[in-house]
Amino acid sequence: MMEPQWFNEQLRSDLDNVAAKQKISPGETLIHADLDQHSTYIIVDGSVRVWSHESLQEQDSCDAILLDDITAIDIVGEIAAIDGKPSNTVIESITPVKAYRIHIDHFSNLMNDHSDLRNHVFKILCERLRSANDRIHDAHLLPSKSRVLKEIIRLALKARLDQNDLQSEIKDFPRHNIIASRCGVTRETVTRAIGCLSKKGIIQRKGRAMIIHNIHNLKDSFHSLKEGNTNSC
Repeated sequence: MMEPQWFNEQLRSDLDNVAAKQKISPGETLIHADLDQHSTYIIVDGSVRVWSHESLQEQDSCDAILLDDITAIDIVGEIAAIDGKPSNTVIESITPVKAYRIHIDHFSNLMNDHSDLRNHVFKILCERLRSANDRIHDAHLLPSKSRVLKEIIRLALKARLDQNDLQSEIKDFPRHNIIASRCGVTRETVTRAIGCLSKKGIIQRKGRAMIIHNIHNLKDSFHSLKEGNTNSC
C-alpha cells in the first residue's frame, strides 16, 4: 500500500510517542458517544463503518442511517479533536483493523505541528460535508432506484485501479441492506435494481465481488432512469 503524503515518517515517529497502537477485531466499536469521547483514530490497515449515533440499535433495519465506509489509511474521530464535543456517530470495524488511538488533545497538537496532516483533515471534512449535501439532494430529488444506481457508480469509481478504466471490480460488495441504508431505500428496491443491471449484463456477481463491465453503460442506465425511463431499471 502506498502511504499518503500526510502519513510521513516524522508523523509516525511522533505518533509512537503519544498514541497507542491497537489491533481491533471485526465488529468492535471504536467510537461511540457513550463509550469514548476523547479519541481520534488513524486507521493504518482495514476498514471501518460509520453509523449515525441513533442507528446503533437499528442496523438490521431500513431505518438505520449508514454514513460511510472508511478504508486505511485514513482518520476517524477528527471532529471531536476540533470542537471538543462528543461524537454523534458510531464507528465500528468491518475487517480486522490496525490503528493508532490518539487522545484528542494530542491529535490537536499533531495538527499544529504537521501541516500535511492538518490539510488532510480539512480535506476530509470538506469531502464529508459535500457527501452529506449530495445525500440530502438525492433524498429529495432522485427516485429510489436512481439512488441505488448512483451508489453503485460511486463504489465502482472508488474501486477501479485507474481513473481511465471502464471496468471496475468492487471486491467486497456491500450487502443489500447496507446499500439500502446508505441510499434511504428498502432492501427490495436494491435487490430489484441489482437484478435488472445483472440481466442487462452491466454488472456481474463473482463471489463477494461485483464486476462492473462498463462504467459508461452503468452511468447511461442511471441518467436514463433519472429522466423517467423505467425500462432502464
